[in-house]
Amino acid sequence: MKKNNKKGFVLAETIAVSVIIMTSLVIVYTQFATLNNSYKTSFKYNNVNNLYLVNNLRNFIRNDGLDRLIPLLDNNEYVDITSCSNDIFDEYLYCRLLVDNSNMKTVLFTKEDISELKNSIDNTNYSQTMKNYIKKINNSTGSSQRLIVEFEDETYATLLFYFNDDVSINSINFDYTGGEQSFTVSEDGIYKIELWGAQGGNINNDAYTYTNELRESNVTYYGGKGAYTTGEIYLNKGTILYIHVGGTVVENNDSVCNDVGGYNGGISLVSNQCVFGSPGGGATDIRIVSGQWNNFDSLKSRIMVAAGGGGANFRNYGYGEGNGGEGGELVGLNGYESMKSGSYFRPDYPRGYFIGTGATQKSTGSSIHYYLNGTVKNELADNIQSGGGGGYYNGGYSAHGGAGGGSSFISGYEGCDAIAKNSTSSNIIHTGQPNHYSGYVFVNSQMIAGNKSMPSPNGGNMIGKSGNGYAKITYIGQ
Repeated sequence: MKKNNKKGFVLAETIAVSVIIMTSLVIVYTQFATLNNSYKTSFKYNNVNNLYLVNNLRNFIRNDGLDRLIPLLDNNEYVDITSCSNDIFDEYLYCRLLVDNSNMKTVLFTKEDISELKNSIDNTNYSQTMKNYIKKINNSTGSSQRLIVEFEDETYATLLFYFNDDVSINSINFDYTGGEQSFTVSEDGIYKIELWGAQGGNINNDAYTYTNELRESNVTYYGGKGAYTTGEIYLNKGTILYIHVGGTVVENNDSVCNDVGGYNGGISLVSNQCVFGSPGGGATDIRIVSGQWNNFDSLKSRIMVAAGGGGANFRNYGYGEGNGGEGGELVGLNGYESMKSGSYFRPDYPRGYFIGTGATQKSTGSSIHYYLNGTVKNELADNIQSGGGGGYYNGGYSAHGGAGGGSSFISGYEGCDAIAKNSTSSNIIHTGQPNHYSGYVFVNSQMIAGNKSMPSPNGGNMIGKSGNGYAKITYIGQ
């Protein structure tokens, strides 16, 4: 009987299986190499840091050189503005500073529609990687313009200008309503958020007489003005932000007596003390959890806060009085006092006066008692006659002097102290670092206290935010 030779069959089978495995590995490797290259490309093209740098240059061009650049595109597909020529830019030295400090190697100003540029770019002397990037840009056929930038490390970014649109079309404004408002992100991209805190209450008791106390004529003491915070952040479509815009208090005077603090954290007064002072102004903030303004889970979700100012005091006749402290940056400003002397001084009242101090990143402000004998103590005032401003933390309240301003907060801003996710209303845990636990972190951020020049919601600049707070969200681009 003939014996079957299985060795040849096994060898053939082994070879066949090996070929299949090798073929599969080649396919997998090819796919992995393609994926890996795509992954690397994601860091080279339009990464967030580069987009921010291009946006800074774009904002500069909007104010200087645009009127000279656009006509040049009538007969050209692009204008190379890397050198920041003084024929185009009035502030050409500042332009060069932006380009050099951002490590920009090549800057092209082009039409929004770059279909013809894609066909002609190979005839230029730009790098091959620059040419490849331009060919990969998703073309659009609008009538705006764009910047295309090559960086020294061979990364690339582009942004459209949308100059033909009114800026207000890309911005949504939030005025004071006394309640929660919301914003739903309609497009993936970078958003600029600006917040203004509310002013503390003013006090004018010109005609009011209390137990024969003397009062100056035609004098008003003013609540501290609100702070300003801003930053840019990447948001995904569908994200919902919750906005609480701080409120101020109508000026207390002979006919108006309001003890209740401004919406969103302004400190209220002890009942009927509004004859001597005013409550604090509320903060304006952005949150990622919905809820009443004082709900702790909602409060700890705040990713940006613009502080409110402290309320003013007008006790007079040796008791002390003064303006409220302004909403602060990392720390709120102290309240002010203008202790009277001479005919207004009361030697039979040696206790001195109080002021409220500004809040910090980890605590509310204090009520400081200045004794006439020079002693200074941190102690509770007899009565809350001026309320501290709202904020990340509230400013200190006061009697016989102005109250302190609140502190501001921006996730990612150096010096801020974010709280931990597991914090509770009875156990607030600080992390010692600025990033909020949600992962929402701002860049290009700024804080401005209420006693300094800041952008006005209506354009231009102003010193602090008077009246109610305000919020603005502006879409920058993808």
